[in-house]
Amino acid sequence: MGMCKGCKEVFSALEMKDGLCKSCQDGNVVVPKQEETKQTPKWSGQKTVGMWLIVVGFLFGAWAFSLDTTVRTESQSFGRGEYKTYIPSVTVNNIGLMQDKQNYLIGSGVVLIAGVLLFALGGNRREEESEKTIEELLYDKKKQRTSLENAIKKFQEDGGFSQNENGELIARVRPEILLKWIDTLNNEISFLEKQF
Repeated sequence: MGMCKGCKEVFSALEMKDGLCKSCQDGNVVVPKQEETKQTPKWSGQKTVGMWLIVVGFLFGAWAFSLDTTVRTESQSFGRGEYKTYIPSVTVNNIGLMQDKQNYLIGSGVVLIAGVLLFALGGNRREEESEKTIEELLYDKKKQRTSLENAIKKFQEDGGFSQNENGELIARVRPEILLKWIDTLNNEISFLEKQF
């Protein structure tokens, strides 16, 4: 089942060739030429969040690398007289500060990897879809409903059968299916009319 590109009516797949029904193939209907529109991809929200996570992860990692993990001890002297011992001040690595630096680096790495994954796996959305107005959507839905109603009328006129090129009878789609489709379109149309 498909919609003819020329007359916009619904036909079974056996009755169509190259997207056109039999009458449109014979030249009764002129198929309008579709303009090619340039679609510039926009970033999805997922890619935007991914880019921000990459920047935050990189900056957080740079800050974590710059942390100082050493502590300076005070100079001390012990004892009196000739037994007096002097201990100079020294710089030592603090295990607590080293663990904090390690945790910050691991955290920034996780944020950076999450950002890279979101950016790489985030899809682009097409500009054309986001710029369709409610009026255009409403028009498209009403056009689809009209073509489905025409298909039901044709089904009732033909008794549910039509002939292919060889003269063999072929069954069309049952009208119950088309009626369900029309009900769905009516619901979408009423929703769009409320929005409009």
